[in-house]
Amino acid sequence: MKIAFSTLGCPDWDFETVVKRAKEYGYEGLEIRGILRQFDLTKVPEMTDKAEQAKKLLQESGIAVACISASSRFSSQDEDNRKENVRSAKSHMDIAKNFKAPCVRVFGGNIPEGVERERCEDYMAESLRELGDYGAGIGVKVALETHDSFCLGKEIAAVLGKTNHPMVGSVWDVYHPLRNGEPIEQTMRFLSGWVLHVHIKDGDFKKHTLLGEGKVPTLDILKLLKDDGYNGYLSLEWEKAWIPDLPEPEEAFPQYGAKLREYLRSV
Repeated sequence: MKIAFSTLGCPDWDFETVVKRAKEYGYEGLEIRGILRQFDLTKVPEMTDKAEQAKKLLQESGIAVACISASSRFSSQDEDNRKENVRSAKSHMDIAKNFKAPCVRVFGGNIPEGVERERCEDYMAESLRELGDYGAGIGVKVALETHDSFCLGKEIAAVLGKTNHPMVGSVWDVYHPLRNGEPIEQTMRFLSGWVLHVHIKDGDFKKHTLLGEGKVPTLDILKLLKDDGYNGYLSLEWEKAWIPDLPEPEEAFPQYGAKLREYLRSV
């Protein structure tokens, strides 16, 4: 397994600083979730007009793009809304292809009031199959995160079972299933063979903490992932963009990186 961090944790760094700090702190990859608080990556120059310069900088620094993170959601009963989210996801998949990122993160979304969960699962599966077909043509997988109304491994597995596409899997955000009462062993059983990317964070389920200072059993999670054959990225998702009073990335990123390397040496 390799380590990465999401740019969600450093919303005020420009792209050059992001890459420089990744190398300085010993990370191997980046999850691109916005640059300078622009979270639609089709509007980020380094992902579009200046992509060649950005790729050159990454190559010279030995840093890979581990994941491209989109904001697309597919649980709406509004078909036009789902189509627009599919379009947005495809545009982010094109960016992933250009940067040789293996996957694009998407969300399920929240279940609208008055809509049955099973109906939302059907909406999501339809959209995800379309994205899976698109991904098969460009070599990019789609990863549905444990998030929103689909925080549990059990809930993600229900959608992925209906989707039934080899190019569609999951992002295991280790925080959300635990926060909602699902033990890590259950999450792993539900997501076994489907995990494409992992979000690492720690906390007491009221606030985020540095790694090892909260209630997330990260080392046990890494052992479960290893036993399941996972060899992708462990991506620190430090939610600084959404929670401004978190410690600065200059503190959190080196600490998480060092602790993750320590854990990986013992699994």
